[in-house]
Amino acid sequence: MLITLRRAHRDVLYAAVVADLSGVGDIYAALSQGDVEEARRLRQRFGLGMRLLDDLGWGEDDPGEEFAVTMEPAALAAALRHLNAVAADGVRIHVDGDRSEQEATKECADACEAIGDVLARLAEREDGERSGGW
Repeated sequence: MLITLRRAHRDVLYAAVVADLSGVGDIYAALSQGDVEEARRLRQRFGLGMRLLDDLGWGEDDPGEEFAVTMEPAALAAALRHLNAVAADGVRIHVDGDRSEQEATKECADACEAIGDVLARLAEREDGERSGGW
């Protein structure tokens, strides 16, 4: 087990992954246009999100208060960096919007905060392993 997430972080990450997976049809579009490299890049991106769901649970209301994340550190970090970039873009897009967009901004900001917390914990764990700690 790499790290354990509490329910609040899990729910935010779950929502971010599911929202990102809405673009999975882009793989079909890339293939239809003959862009195999783009399709492969997208497959990697969406594959990381789906792998994260294996640990977070695929159901919105999967039971539990703690969720063990077992992904390899590099894969987890890549997935989190991508989700953080998407969430940060969402904040920038929605920050000047109307009230419903303000709610979307809050969701994106919450995602950035949760992802940052998890990335920091992941970095601490990797630093400890390199120095022989634990």
